[in-house]
Amino acid sequence: MKKKYFQILPMQFSQVKLIVWLAALFISTVSFSQTLFQKSYNNNGFERGTCVIKTNDGGYLEAGASGTGQYGPDKFYIVKTDYTGGVTWSKIYAGDVSDYLACVIQTTDGGYMLVGTTFSFNTSPYGDILVIKINATGAISWQKHYGYTGYDYAESVQQTADGGYIIGGLTSSFGAGYYDYFIMKIDSVGYGAWGTTIGGTGNDYAYAVLQTSDGGYMIGGQENSYSVTQFNPYNIMLCKLNAAGNVLWSKAYGGGLSAGNYICNAIRNTTDGGIIVCGWTDGTGEGMQDVFMMKTDSAGILQWSKTYGGANSDFGYDVQQTTNGGYAIAGTTKSFGAGNYDAYLITTDATGNLVWSVCYGDTAVDMANSLEQTADGGFIIAGETSATGSSNSDFYLIKCDASGSTGCYENDVLTIVTSPATDEATILPIVTSNLLWSNANAAVSSGCIATTLCLTVGLEETVNNAELFSLYPNPATDQISFSEVLDGAEVFTVFGEVVVSMNGMIRDISVSNLADGIYFIRSAGHVQRFVVQH
Repeated sequence: MKKKYFQILPMQFSQVKLIVWLAALFISTVSFSQTLFQKSYNNNGFERGTCVIKTNDGGYLEAGASGTGQYGPDKFYIVKTDYTGGVTWSKIYAGDVSDYLACVIQTTDGGYMLVGTTFSFNTSPYGDILVIKINATGAISWQKHYGYTGYDYAESVQQTADGGYIIGGLTSSFGAGYYDYFIMKIDSVGYGAWGTTIGGTGNDYAYAVLQTSDGGYMIGGQENSYSVTQFNPYNIMLCKLNAAGNVLWSKAYGGGLSAGNYICNAIRNTTDGGIIVCGWTDGTGEGMQDVFMMKTDSAGILQWSKTYGGANSDFGYDVQQTTNGGYAIAGTTKSFGAGNYDAYLITTDATGNLVWSVCYGDTAVDMANSLEQTADGGFIIAGETSATGSSNSDFYLIKCDASGSTGCYENDVLTIVTSPATDEATILPIVTSNLLWSNANAAVSSGCIATTLCLTVGLEETVNNAELFSLYPNPATDQISFSEVLDGAEVFTVFGEVVVSMNGMIRDISVSNLADGIYFIRSAGHVQRFVVQH
């Protein structure tokens, strides 16, 4: 028995793309167990996906906001799916006004932690941090809100080694400036251990927090309190804290005397103990805004930085180190693709050099805000879409393989990479300590309509595969081998340039001299897609 791939395509795309995709489905035996898809989910409103995680049962959970109008009022909204993107359950958590869900994690007890901002349970006319702990089926275990008389927003959460949680965001209730970084430590049931503000007299916004291998914490975002120019651009700011919340060092990264902004949207630990940072900049690069990624060591010393994009606007929203030591970035592009904005996936090697990039979307607005690498080497990506078949904006969930393929609404793109001269400076922000909390009372309801944009699944049945060939390994480093002897073959780039041409009977082709990237091989009228990654 062999596996035949059956593809459901409710939406049309070019015949050439279909031929290439159907051939690429036979890349390797590993691919045969993959389920690839693009799906949207809505609650008859305006849904915006901000975060996605892999769950312990092999499925996924997408989180974000659901609103009755384009500008709210909004509610916490989560959709739990199986590995095919099929809805297992969905939940809405809401108060009387607006509540914005920023981040979700799965906890060690199999449940989930949701963090964001509430205007329903706040202690002032402005927002408070809202934290909701739920069990494995979405029932609320406990909920609390944190804040004072100003704005208090949560953007990121991570469970800590002691079973508690570290939460990062921003505040105007406490601190030295208009907005300051805010990082708080709570125990396993939400009681506060400590809260720390970090910043200067300007606006300093934190968007990501994590626990480091030494038991301390790293918080990242951007600041304009310490700008050296009259234009007060934003620079990326990383702050290292010890386990008790004391600041050990703070560093700013940017374009020096240029007036451009350097924005941090995500940080992650790397296997060498350093930090990878992702965001965007308009201070350097190819277009109006470019995706920006930089790598530091454990002490915040800059090791390298890169920009990625085209002639228009491109933004990076999440980053993860991949199993091969490289990096994957999720974001949004206006430089490439079919529509106004398209979801954007970039993969690089360990030093930020481009391996391949692809965008997803229809002619409307499509965005990627979060990603995780999956066990099969592919990626699960979350964001929002206004594609055909969607009402207003919907949650967008994409499952692609290790070369970025899903089967529809995708384009390989020529991302331009630059290596900017990024400056690094040690700064001394003002640090204060404050933390107040109260119980919240969000109501719970359910609702979700799923739309399949494309789906590729494996079916057990006997097929005549005499006219097709498979190739391996994929990705390849030195050599591509074939499942059968081919009568001549050509290798060409995504732009149609032939880079290898061989006549006669062949069983393998050397790719050691090819640059990292996506390629296609054609033999006897059939086309396969593969990736070179040295």
